[in-house]
Amino acid sequence: MKFRPAPWSRPCIWLLVLMLVVASLGTSAPAGAQNQSPSLAILGLSSKDGDDEAAAELTGALREEAAADSELTLSDSSALLSQLVVLNDCEIADATCRDGIARQLEVDELIYGAIRRTEGGHAVELHRYSTVDGSLSHASRELTIEGASEAELASDARGLLRELRPSDTSEQPEPEPAAELTRERRPVLEPEPQKPEPQDEPSSNDWLGYSLLGVAAVSAGLVVFSWNEIDAARNDADFRAYREAVGRASNGKDVDDVCAEADAGEAYGLGARLKDVRSACGRGVTFEILQWVFIGTGVVSAGLGVYFLLDDDGEPDAASASLLPVIGKDHAGLQLRIRL
Repeated sequence: MKFRPAPWSRPCIWLLVLMLVVASLGTSAPAGAQNQSPSLAILGLSSKDGDDEAAAELTGALREEAAADSELTLSDSSALLSQLVVLNDCEIADATCRDGIARQLEVDELIYGAIRRTEGGHAVELHRYSTVDGSLSHASRELTIEGASEAELASDARGLLRELRPSDTSEQPEPEPAAELTRERRPVLEPEPQKPEPQDEPSSNDWLGYSLLGVAAVSAGLVVFSWNEIDAARNDADFRAYREAVGRASNGKDVDDVCAEADAGEAYGLGARLKDVRSACGRGVTFEILQWVFIGTGVVSAGLGVYFLLDDDGEPDAASASLLPVIGKDHAGLQLRIRL
């Protein structure tokens, strides 16, 4: 008798169950990733008076403090505001311009602004824009940048970032900038009230991951079903009687394949039951092949499902996978097609 369940079939039940449990636990990673703070880019500040060095010092301090803030996810972009508005041929006061720059830098929020020299130092005006809800917060201060120590500049940068936090700006009135700064910067930096624009949902391959885990779960059930069918064929009353008859006729010699004897038409005194014996053999051989197909399908589907659930950066239509069993009279296998 050649058909039989996989030799490790009993432990494999628990192995498949454990594999699916681990796969389901692995899906918690993307959920945590979705709860992280929005990504932020700090654009290089501009200067009306040509104080590019002072603007660069304050920009660097702002980026260092933002990078050290656990509540912020800072982009590594070092782009300048003046370069981006020229490159995109737009005014930063327009929401469409800000959204376009944010998409270009692949961030959710922007901090941008300008400095202007005053008698006491520099007047600084900053803005923080969120593409998620269209909110815009402001901060303005007069600072001493030239000659200031690193600690003093870092302290000023922390204060500006705190003032720009949306939770803080909801409780504080918008600061009134100096008259000259308002007159010079308003055409560029002061936006007119705009309605928040709807944003596209972040792309994900989660649907593919969950689908593949579903395939793995179904495959596990089919594996168990195959084992039950193999046992039923092996314990079929007609097949057992035929096997015993073959054993008696062979005088104690081992017969490698009882089903081959039945296919050859050897009745061994059970001619009336030979048809039922062949049916049991056919059922057992079929499910012996299918058990390996289902096991392979479950393992591959579970692995790919976890991969697509943990990889949350793909486009919904950018990846696809198909896994189909291929079964012939004397062979079986899996056909896997993946497009990334």
